[in-house]
Amino acid sequence: MKALLLFLLTIATASAYQHFEARQRRSLALTPDGTHLLALYSPASSLSVFATGSGASMPPVLVAEIPVGMEPVSVRARTNDEVWVVNEESDSISVVSLSRRVALATIAVGDEPSDLCFAAGKAFVSCARSREVVVIDAASRLISTRIPVNGLMPSSMALSADGTRLYVASLLSGNKTTVLAAASAPNQPAPTNTALPAAPKTALIVASNDSRIGWTTLDNDIAEINTANNQLLRWIGGVGTNLFELAMHPDGSLWCANSDSNNLTRFEPELRGDFVKHRLSRITLPAATVTHQDLNPGIARAITPNVADIALALAQPTSLVFSADGTRAWTAAFNSDRIAETDTATGAILRRVDLRVGSASVRGPRALVLSTDGSRAFVLNKISDTLTTVATSTGTLISESRIGSMDTISADHRLGPGMLYDARLSGNGTNSC
Repeated sequence: MKALLLFLLTIATASAYQHFEARQRRSLALTPDGTHLLALYSPASSLSVFATGSGASMPPVLVAEIPVGMEPVSVRARTNDEVWVVNEESDSISVVSLSRRVALATIAVGDEPSDLCFAAGKAFVSCARSREVVVIDAASRLISTRIPVNGLMPSSMALSADGTRLYVASLLSGNKTTVLAAASAPNQPAPTNTALPAAPKTALIVASNDSRIGWTTLDNDIAEINTANNQLLRWIGGVGTNLFELAMHPDGSLWCANSDSNNLTRFEPELRGDFVKHRLSRITLPAATVTHQDLNPGIARAITPNVADIALALAQPTSLVFSADGTRAWTAAFNSDRIAETDTATGAILRRVDLRVGSASVRGPRALVLSTDGSRAFVLNKISDTLTTVATSTGTLISESRIGSMDTISADHRLGPGMLYDARLSGNGTNSC
């Protein structure tokens, strides 16, 4: 009877299963020796471990699935055995042993943790909702201090090569615009139909330096923190509106995969499909000079539908990695189901790889890492919960496999996010919900 009750309870729980929409930040990583690929299976609250093998055409092989906290969003390997997983919904860190295939410890941090980095014997954890970086002694696993970060949802992080500087990006940083209250905003244009009444008063988005603004609008894009004394040194602005991922270039410059919204143009007849720019931004250090590389140069945004441009567009860059020599960057375009190789010196798009092959299902590439020899690109697809392997020399798809052995989401459920995030459904391939 007990066995029957347990079986019925399991079935009932499975049928009522619900999950959150995890904001994956750095959901794919390699162990330091490159022999294992660590992939987060957020809906199943687990860490999948793949053996990478060797050779340019070798697909990774799933060897372990380890339970962690709810909605894991970032993973980093401290050693070849010790792995730390950031759990957004659990507000915690799971410290995992790969050899024992179990979580050894759980560390409660701040509200909605997002990313983590190791430096100076410490773990730094960005917490988006509580707007702080939690500092943990990596050996004792005890919190030593909390650094307030006055940015909107501090998320992705990157370390300088020497580990002395930590950079923290605000996911929703803004772009030097603010809102003028309706009482102070000009009247809307009169209706073209004279029989209609005057349009109601509405607020107006304006530039932060607008003469009618009587307050200071912060542009806190990226915080720079001293890892030795845990002090926030400065803010870097002018990077973008939505900052998805930071990456350090071999030459010491800081790069950011981001989108920048066209806030100051109102109404669709004027926007003409030009809602947002998707780009890679380079920040020279220590000068903090920002330059941008457009991922969609030459797209005729005002011409819709534009089938030719839809086939080339790269929308919402969520992951960024560099080749060992720094001459090439690989970017995952989440809304386009593509990854792209670019020339870091010129910004030229050298290759686009379509991941939507074999079926029409939306993949949603969220994270990207290169094998240690650079011959393969591993891509975690968030919407389809699959792992795609690409040969970097040719752009050929080597394999696509499920991240975990159990599928926790129904096919019908996957259709919803696919429709919402698919920029290929827009007129020029650059926009989605």
